[in-house]
Amino acid sequence: MVLAISGFLLTAVPTSASATSVDSMAKTQADPPMPDLKSKSLTAAYNTLGAGMKVEAKDVSGQGRHILWPNNWKVCDQSPAPGRPVGKTVKIGAVKKAEECPRMATTTT
Repeated sequence: MVLAISGFLLTAVPTSASATSVDSMAKTQADPPMPDLKSKSLTAAYNTLGAGMKVEAKDVSGQGRHILWPNNWKVCDQSPAPGRPVGKTVKIGAVKKAEECPRMATTTT
């Protein structure tokens, strides 16, 4: 049901919808979909996501290295997954460009 009162457009929300589901629907609609960053250089991933995005990148080779020069690294894993809402923080698992991505790369730990 849609009502127009004094120039304002109001949309009725079904009474069965909870405030949480309405909030999550609004958040999903506001966040753009996550692009597929796998195999891109870490620099290209940063550029794709934009300056305003918080990105947490880590070495998923198991060697625990610090990422000092992003252009020498490639994306192996990402969270959220491609197509999902981006949200506030993107987690990226990366290895040096000359290395193979590990089978079970994870950015959630």
